Amino acid sequence: MAWYENIPGFSNKQQEFINVEGATLPEDSKPISERSIDAISDPVDFLTLEKLYRRDADTFAAINHIVKTFMSSNYYIETEDEKTKRWMDEFLKNTRFDIILRKIVLHCCIYGNAWVELVANNNGKLVAFDHVDPKVMDFSRDSSGRIKYDSYNNPEYYVQVLPMGATVPNSKEDRLVEHSSPQFEMSSGTGIRFETDEIAHFTIWTVGDSLNGIGLIEPMWNALMAKIQIEKDWGIAMKKATSPLLVGTVGDDMHKANKTNIQKMTELLRSATSQSVLSIPYPDKVAYVSANIPSLEPHLSYYVDKVSAATGVPKPYIVGSGDQTPRSTFKGLNLGYERNIMEMQKNISYSVESQIFPRLVSDYNLASNPLLEFDPPSIEYLDSKTSRLVDYTNSGLLLSDINIRQIIRKMENLPAEPPGLEAKVKKEAQKIATANTKALDNNPEDENTKDMTKDGKK
Repeated sequence: MAWYENIPGFSNKQQEFINVEGATLPEDSKPISERSIDAISDPVDFLTLEKLYRRDADTFAAINHIVKTFMSSNYYIETEDEKTKRWMDEFLKNTRFDIILRKIVLHCCIYGNAWVELVANNNGKLVAFDHVDPKVMDFSRDSSGRIKYDSYNNPEYYVQVLPMGATVPNSKEDRLVEHSSPQFEMSSGTGIRFETDEIAHFTIWTVGDSLNGIGLIEPMWNALMAKIQIEKDWGIAMKKATSPLLVGTVGDDMHKANKTNIQKMTELLRSATSQSVLSIPYPDKVAYVSANIPSLEPHLSYYVDKVSAATGVPKPYIVGSGDQTPRSTFKGLNLGYERNIMEMQKNISYSVESQIFPRLVSDYNLASNPLLEFDPPSIEYLDSKTSRLVDYTNSGLLLSDINIRQIIRKMENLPAEPPGLEAKVKKEAQKIATANTKALDNNPEDENTKDMTKDGKK
């Protein structure tokens, strides 16, 4: 008996295509290279994802908080070769890698994918980075929309899809390729080809064998659509409520209203303005009527909870208030949030180490393969690190010998010492020693200490 036959609910009908020679496999069971994108998942509308980020305040706040928290953690290069570390630090600083890193995090949160062009000079060496709009990037596909793979099961190349009417630079004309994909309905059918070593593709969350990542907005798509519609309808209702309706009453139980009187009242109210003074015969009446609109906050709380659940950002960070959240509960939420950020750091580090750093090692003949590491995204960690550095300074360890300073720098992930710092440190230490000696010489109250200092005794 096969292992899958023990699964509860596994029917004979589901087994028909298993281990049957020559059988035609259902669409979902085919290798990914033989499946169309429609069979894998519904095409995601990247433009709508972007609009939801831009137009929903809670989603905007949650994703921005993730980006700011991620970027608050210092990144550093870990490698055995000190020369390689100094070179990498300088290269990433000069190419403003921090700006590219911020775009990577933001785009992965919104679209699920981030694309970075590895810009090379005339000699083919990587010299700069440039982010590419995820809404126009795709994988190589055939005429039916299936992804084309190489022998290593990776995309043959990447394509920057051109919209209808786009002008192609002369330098890119030799890169034009035909491209068809249901993801891009407004495509011109062509795109600019990029080789896989010219583009770095980043994802954080993926499902199955799909090459496309899943952002934070897609899982709450339906909830956000409903939330935005509710806010829109409530706004219309509020507008009506703040503009009360002028209503007239004709007659009463003792005086029957007739058609003529009703028409006169209607004409009177139609011509009335905010400055009008009305004189109404008894028993007719005129009064303002306004709608009683309930508060929207209790109804939207459910949808804010959905944003918090999908993004992993504690609700107090999204709404900017934590008065109703118990301290113990908030502490647990914050711990989970920090772990989510650390998971993002690991995934992005892996992509950088596998797609960008090998190119730098090859182009510049670096002695070792560097790793990208991050400090923990914790306020407590940053506070304790600051306290430790103050203690090092007060104890004089940062002015001690170079070996101790290197140990401290490695423990605290501090930048490498610039050339010439050792001589400056020795000079500063000599100044301190000289100042201490002068202080003793100028102290007439402690002659014994002065004499022992001159004699070299302790």
